[in-house]
Amino acid sequence: MTRFLTYRTFMLLFLFGFLQFETRVSADTPAEVPPGKLVDVGGRKLHLYCTGKGSPTVILESGAGSFAIDWALVQPEVAKTTRVCSYDRAGYGWSDPGPEEDTVEQVTHDLETAMRSAGEHPPYVLVGQSIGGLFVRWYQHEHPQQVVGMVLVESYEMAAPVNGKQVPLYTLTKEQLQANLPSPSSLKKPPIPTEVRPPFDKLPPSLQKTHLWLEQRFFETLDFNKGPTMMESWRRAFSVLHQALLTPDSLAGMPVIILTRNNASEVERNQQMDLQHLSRNARQETAAGSGHFIHIERPDLVIARINEVLAPRSTQESGDGVKDGGASLQKFVGTWEGKCQDGTTFVVVDLQLNGTQLGGTVSIGNMQGDNTGTCLMVLAPPSPEHSQNISTTSAEQNILSFNGAKRPDGTFARFELKETGEAKGELKLLDTPVADHPWQLVKARKPEDH
Repeated sequence: MTRFLTYRTFMLLFLFGFLQFETRVSADTPAEVPPGKLVDVGGRKLHLYCTGKGSPTVILESGAGSFAIDWALVQPEVAKTTRVCSYDRAGYGWSDPGPEEDTVEQVTHDLETAMRSAGEHPPYVLVGQSIGGLFVRWYQHEHPQQVVGMVLVESYEMAAPVNGKQVPLYTLTKEQLQANLPSPSSLKKPPIPTEVRPPFDKLPPSLQKTHLWLEQRFFETLDFNKGPTMMESWRRAFSVLHQALLTPDSLAGMPVIILTRNNASEVERNQQMDLQHLSRNARQETAAGSGHFIHIERPDLVIARINEVLAPRSTQESGDGVKDGGASLQKFVGTWEGKCQDGTTFVVVDLQLNGTQLGGTVSIGNMQGDNTGTCLMVLAPPSPEHSQNISTTSAEQNILSFNGAKRPDGTFARFELKETGEAKGELKLLDTPVADHPWQLVKARKPEDH
């Protein structure tokens, strides 16, 4: 079944997971005590459950109509390797409802606030199942400096019908979308579930009862009036994120793994394959023997792929410093300068290492150049107030990739710094003439070790 869904289909089918009720388990006396803690996110509480120790911290983002406890077959195993957090979005599980229903803006605000309030810290590896994939991609878009990897589990784009045809949300205007949504008053709530449905019968018996209890509460409080705002939020988000797919390696080498169920349609599989354009270190894999809920039907695969994304981020001590993906980060630390033909500095890249994370700034002055990007004369030198914060760094061999400032279209300026010799390098500003004619840099000085 394709995930090109109308709002009505989404609310009445997607929340039910495209599955039939079979396994009969009573919802009597569920475990009503949340496994985690309730964290204030500004006048309301969010349920956050964190276990394990280590860095990066893995964040598990559920799909629609799913809960933190649905990661019970994944979280304990990941916790053996690093810190891992699952949580309930506003209106789900033990979390208070929010003013909106699953808008990307509310989800991102709530998650960032909850993690900070609970004393959790980036870097993060984000794992998103189903529509949770949209939320983790948007979180990375809004907080690129916090995210070092992603696992997208059965995550698809949405569509709406226009003139009898299913059209991707990102192609629609706000007016087109709203004109094709049914009015909230015309929708009827689905029947309250009385049984645990597959594949949730694979959860431990005690959690099966809890899941049913949470699901009943969720459907009892479902508010269709919030649907149009939610769909408009998704339309805007998909429009921005689709642009990232049009720019190869927009995530600058960030490790990304896309997991697809075994019986996905051709359209769905093509969507999944397209997600590989996000990063040169992205790949798609089919989950043999699994349906939509791969984290429940094939938890072993999800665990393995999370660990795979974690692997290149783990700290490796060597003679030349911390490594990322097999490349030393220490050798990039310092202040790199590029000079114009008149001897004046026109670009400065300042890199610092904080633990295992590389960050800093890049500042480019106003210059007069030729058609290859070569600086002929500096008109205004680089200045701190115009510097761009560096994020999403990754290193391979002698090349450091990173993002700079966000452009008006939502994409980021992308750079590559290549070490060419002792204290020498080249800087490419990708998607510009400088990509083919890099600026020559010299490492001016090394900052004190952080």
